[in-house]
Order: sequence, then structure tokens, then C-alpha cells
Amino acid sequence: MNRRTVPVMVDDCKDLDGFQMTRVTYFYVESLEPSDSILYDAGQFEFPVISLEFTGIVYKPLGLGEYFDSPELIEEYFQGVEKSEILYVDSDNLWVPNRLFPSKPSRGEVFRMNSRLFTRIYTLCRDDAFLDDRAVKLSTSAGDILFSEDETKAFKRWTEGIVKGAVENYPKNKELMVRWEG
Repeated sequence: MNRRTVPVMVDDCKDLDGFQMTRVTYFYVESLEPSDSILYDAGQFEFPVISLEFTGIVYKPLGLGEYFDSPELIEEYFQGVEKSEILYVDSDNLWVPNRLFPSKPSRGEVFRMNSRLFTRIYTLCRDDAFLDDRAVKLSTSAGDILFSEDETKAFKRWTEGIVKGAVENYPKNKELMVRWEG
């Protein structure tokens, strides 16, 4: 596997007659505003350009770590991006043939996908517009998609923390509550 892998979270696994695909979610950083402060680095060179729009797939935490193996690293990434006035983090999804996974994927699991495979699937299936036999016929090498146990645990804990925080912070106005008569 090449050095860069993308964490993808399983949202749904379909095993229907003629449709054996798994929908995975990934995060990306985006800016829709022109900016001269986004640097493009291609190894030894930084390209002096003004970005008109920018989208980049999240593949590792800030700093030296390679994996989001704690909820704190996930939160640090989001907080770091949100400090920018022009950048934000969002998510999207792709459909991946079930047979490309090393085991049957379950909702909430995180897998690491080789960045070359990710870009290939992204190109074929962008916005579900071309979800067809080309995607189903994809072939991969062993190890192009690997289960990430530590990231599965970290994203689960991070998500639980977000839900807990929302429940605790949500204004509880009794006048707006749905009434239940049982």
C-alpha cells in the first residue's frame, strides 16, 4: 500500500440482488472563497498560486501522527481547520464494492483506503452519478483497504461525545417540546 491512506467510515452495507455495495463517508476540507493563503506543496516545491476554490481529502491528523487513534486528534483537526476564516470541514460519501473489503463491513467501522484507490472510486462514482458496472468491476490488490480498529474506536468515542454535548447544550424549552399522551 502506498504511504497515504484515507480513513473512510462505513455508513451502510447493501447486499441486495445485483447491488453489493458499501456506502462510506469521508471528511474533506473546503474553501469556496478565493485565497492567496492556501499553499500547494508538491514535495520540494510550493506553487505560488491564488486558489479560487479548494477541496482536500482529510487523510491524517495534524502533526506527525498517521492515524486518528484518539477522539482528541479528531477534535484537534476540526478545531484547527475552523480557526481559519475561509476553510471548513465537511463530509461526503462514496459507494465501494463489498468485495474490496477484507471482511464484511459493519456500520460505524473505519477502514483505511489506499489513496490511489480512493481517487479512482471518487472519479468513477462522484455524486453517485456514474455508479455502474465500472465501479463494480474495479480490481484491487490485497491491502488496498484495511480495517482500522483504533480509528473505529476513536471515531465512535468522538461521535458519542458530540451527541452527548448536543444533548447537554440544547436549550430545553418546555413550550417547544413535543407533547406525548400515552
